[in-house]
Amino acid sequence: MPRDYPDLKHKVHLVRGHRALSDGDVSLAENELLLACGYPGRVLSSFGPNMTLAKRLLVRGHSSAVLEFIDRCSLHWGRGDETVLKWRSDIRAGKVPDFGANLDY
Repeated sequence: MPRDYPDLKHKVHLVRGHRALSDGDVSLAENELLLACGYPGRVLSSFGPNMTLAKRLLVRGHSSAVLEFIDRCSLHWGRGDETVLKWRSDIRAGKVPDFGANLDY
């Protein structure tokens, strides 16, 4: 198995989720989002998750899967404690957090 396999699986589920959301299938998009955090690779463990799909879901008013995604990813993300708390607080307040660089990778 290639060393970057977990990172690729993370990205594949995010791409599938984006596609599902573009097709109007919010349930499938949420499921793919949650599947994306099951692969603690190099990127997820150091930089944290890519939040583009999460942001798209939040903009559409779907926060529960995003909160669960953040919780699941934070189990692997060693440096995300303060960031995770801020994101969760913003989402609970009905805001879309500033995901910063987590929208770029």
